[in-house]
Amino acid sequence: MRTSSGHVLLVAVLFSLILSACGGGSNETPPLPDTVSPRVKVSTPLDSAKNVGLRPVITARPVITATFSEAMNPATLSGVTFIVSAGGSLIPGAVGSSVPGTISYSGNTVTFAPAADLDGNALYTATITTGAKDLAGNPLAAPYVWRFTLGNRGDAVAPRIVMDGNGNAIAVWQQWDDEVRYWRILTRHYDAIAGWDTVAKPIDDGKGDARSPQIAMDGSGNAWVVWEQHDNSSAAPISSIWASHYAAGVGWGAPALIETEIADAHEPQIAVNPSGQATVVWRHADGPFLEQGTQNKRYNVWSVRAVRYDDLTWSAVASLETDDAKGHDAYNPRVVMDSLGDAVVVWQQSSLPDATPISSIYSNNSSFSAALKKPIWGSATLVESNDAGAAINPQIGLDGGGKVIAVWSQSDGARYNILAKRYISGSWRGEVPIGADNAGDALVPKIAFDADGNAIAVWTQSEVVIADTKAPDCKPVSVFIRSIWAIRYDASSQQWAGLQRVETDNSAFVKKVDSECKVTAHDAYNPSIAADGKGSFVVVWDQSDDTHHNIWVNRYVGASGWESAALVETDDEGDAVAPQVAVGGSGNPIVVWQQRRGAWWDVWYNRLIK
Repeated sequence: MRTSSGHVLLVAVLFSLILSACGGGSNETPPLPDTVSPRVKVSTPLDSAKNVGLRPVITARPVITATFSEAMNPATLSGVTFIVSAGGSLIPGAVGSSVPGTISYSGNTVTFAPAADLDGNALYTATITTGAKDLAGNPLAAPYVWRFTLGNRGDAVAPRIVMDGNGNAIAVWQQWDDEVRYWRILTRHYDAIAGWDTVAKPIDDGKGDARSPQIAMDGSGNAWVVWEQHDNSSAAPISSIWASHYAAGVGWGAPALIETEIADAHEPQIAVNPSGQATVVWRHADGPFLEQGTQNKRYNVWSVRAVRYDDLTWSAVASLETDDAKGHDAYNPRVVMDSLGDAVVVWQQSSLPDATPISSIYSNNSSFSAALKKPIWGSATLVESNDAGAAINPQIGLDGGGKVIAVWSQSDGARYNILAKRYISGSWRGEVPIGADNAGDALVPKIAFDADGNAIAVWTQSEVVIADTKAPDCKPVSVFIRSIWAIRYDASSQQWAGLQRVETDNSAFVKKVDSECKVTAHDAYNPSIAADGKGSFVVVWDQSDDTHHNIWVNRYVGASGWESAALVETDDEGDAVAPQVAVGGSGNPIVVWQQRRGAWWDVWYNRLIK
């Protein structure tokens, strides 16, 4: 059959169009539709995990997450498809109580944030149903279920916190571990950018009750924590002093026993200088001693011991006072350490002049011997000699230039007042009263320095107020109420000035409680103070209202003086007490405290922004 050229050309054009529609004649195969179901690669907390440290997260609200093998359709991730329940899974037909919370999705990970604290004793079940789908509409092949308990449902108390110049912080506290049946020491790190670590870490060895943690930090963000720990391996029921070191960017080292005598040791305190050298002091039981004039009566006496850390080595333990007379017990040691590695320690020590028990403030200081590679301690020195009444609760502060000031409560026989004294060139000078001369006692002073050598001392002061009545058949009465007072030390004039109450709610009321007229006073307790190195100071305290204790704050800002007192927390489920504050170079403090929630104490925090 003959074919015209025009017909051939038409066939060629049609064939070309067909090839073009098919991809230009290439060998590419059209993609197959996505029919593969997504899967969960990892979930937190781990399945059947216990003691995941979620109560010591400073809140008992864990972050519950599931990470998928591929991108998911966010619209299919909701409270219907991601369910957390107490007592079982909420898969249809199962029994459980749903936990309220919010759900978010980012980077293949879905997150459930509980709206309320979880119960540490409950078993929780997290479920992602087959309603969760990927971008192609494929559902999970089967529901993904995991279970966990928070564990460690015991009290969390005695929080402490330190912060470096970049705003990073470390919190430490004492927590009851219901599994090992001991108190443990737990810590958590705060990154100025990323926030808190996910899980709190125990740093003790878990072989005995660990209590009374204290923490200090050097200029590079490294830290030491010290605590007292009961030694269950000993035949005698004693406590020893332990320590653990935090290396910035690395983490915590193994716990180390830093005193090994078979005798009780309590109340550890630590100071760290910018170079990372450390001095630890504590109260130590000496003896037993044979009482004079007796055949078999023996006694122990509390003394003050110290040890120094330098160049990866702990020094031998030193005894800072040698008064072993019966009843001459030493308490409340406090320590500071300057940039040269020299330390100053103060403490409260009882004596019995004329059979009248009183207590005085003593001190000792060390100079580091490079040749001997150890601290050389002097002799115990009496800081004050007023025997009209007891001197108690010493505190000590140090500025960046090596200036030292001690403050304490001193009884004049009628009331306690606040006194201060400076340590200059190896001796104590210039004792002055700095507290308000009111009708009540001034107690528990604290002190902090800024970088220019200025200081602020704060304390709790009792004063008389009239308690107004809130009930027609109750009469107003005069009562003592505790307030927070402060005064500033000016480094230029070397004078104390500006005495002021830093909280203004000194009210009290009489009201009917169970048919009786009772007084409710808005007492303030437990002041804590820190300085940011730029002339600003932050004071926090806990204060009662008609129902609970709450956490309050006030700030001293250079030439502007004191701001107004403000609430740090507003949760009225239970009491909030024992606040501690730290300030870094940013000037934004972090406050930690213990908060009553139901039957337990938790540790909470707040970051205050200027």
